[in-house]
Amino acid sequence: MVRPNFNSISRRGEDLLVSGNTPPELVKDAVEVRVVLTQGEKIAPPAIAPSIGTGWQVTVSADGFEAGTAVAFGIETHSEHATTITWSQALDIPPKA
Repeated sequence: MVRPNFNSISRRGEDLLVSGNTPPELVKDAVEVRVVLTQGEKIAPPAIAPSIGTGWQVTVSADGFEAGTAVAFGIETHSEHATTITWSQALDIPPKA
């Protein structure tokens, strides 16, 4: 089965941008993508993608996050059959410029 996934984390000012994608066959009925980013004891509040397409981004405050490995948890909700897809993935937070 194809599923959404994360691509990367980048920095923009005081924020982290978590990017991902949704396969084209799943985009048609996608309602929401929600992401929770964690690193050690730090857990960011859920962030919601402002728009959903084959590529999407969520913005997370960088406060409390350091360069290194973090784990992102994704929750993608669909209108067809009230389907929810969840996944997790380790990603690297880049150092501050």
